[in-house]
Amino acid sequence: MEEEEEGGSAAIKEDEEKKIASFLEEIKDLTILPSMLELKWGYMHSTIWMGWITSMSRMKLRGIDLGEVRHYSDAEICDFTNRYSEDNIFCLARNGRLFKARGYNNRKLAVRTLDVSSPFSRLSYLTPPKLHADIVLLRDPLIKSHPNFVKLIGYSCERMLAFVFDLDPKTRVHELLTSDDFGWDARMKDLNAKFFDFGFHKRVKNKDEKFEAQGFYKDLGYYAPEVYKYPVGMWSMKSDVCAYGILLLNLVCKKQGATWFYKLIKSGNVPVVSDSFKMDEHAKSGIIGLAMLCVNKDPTCRPDMGTVVKNLEDLIAKRPIVARHGLIELDVARTLVCSS
Repeated sequence: MEEEEEGGSAAIKEDEEKKIASFLEEIKDLTILPSMLELKWGYMHSTIWMGWITSMSRMKLRGIDLGEVRHYSDAEICDFTNRYSEDNIFCLARNGRLFKARGYNNRKLAVRTLDVSSPFSRLSYLTPPKLHADIVLLRDPLIKSHPNFVKLIGYSCERMLAFVFDLDPKTRVHELLTSDDFGWDARMKDLNAKFFDFGFHKRVKNKDEKFEAQGFYKDLGYYAPEVYKYPVGMWSMKSDVCAYGILLLNLVCKKQGATWFYKLIKSGNVPVVSDSFKMDEHAKSGIIGLAMLCVNKDPTCRPDMGTVVKNLEDLIAKRPIVARHGLIELDVARTLVCSS
């Protein structure tokens, strides 16, 4: 009898997941409508547009709960964010905004919106697939249990495309990078930061897999150079290694982004650790050298993340960091990065 009940529960769960998968495919094919822009663009409230907005908004997709991830109405999202108040904006994300929010029973939450400037924008077609991709990612059992990813508890697909996170944001790593109050010891500790914006990610089956990268913004940010190649860039796991290298340089040099770094390299110089950090020369040259290997222009010459972790452990233990072709020296690192 118990086996029959377990079998019945498994069948129900399987049917529910099929229904959810089918619905998520519908989300991916959503069309950007003027009604989704109403809250971002004031002129949409004019009488010229209102008739069109009202009629078009009737075509919106009716959301469903996705297992533990609940669907919230637009009215609920408005209430959580105090009608998308500017006072509630925690930060601007790459393609939206992150709001500090209050849910039911005054629960502290974060709401991330996916915004488009126009239904005719070059990137507007990417917004619904982005909602789909991030929901799929954050519902993955491996990601749900990961300490560095936000917990998705809800979403909305009515007027605004939005995520609801179980998160009470305090500050961003980006803001800490140049802070004098963020000392060396703190920079080397595990801050347990949470990812809430994942860019244009893709799940890969093996470490050598590559895929096309389209629709990227022109600012470098933490993206690897090969991502921006015209007409189509390429992304691989080594692109993530490059992003880590840029972050590592920013941590020890007290900088932000990548533009400063590429300008420095173009002039034939190598980044140096900020003078405000008191550390020995071995650690300085070692960590800069490791970061320089990570940001090599040639993705095939970058180490994998396992090697990066091993080298960081060696650095902490004050053992020499060894690259594939020998000890890392700053002059060698400069040559590696600048090679075509």
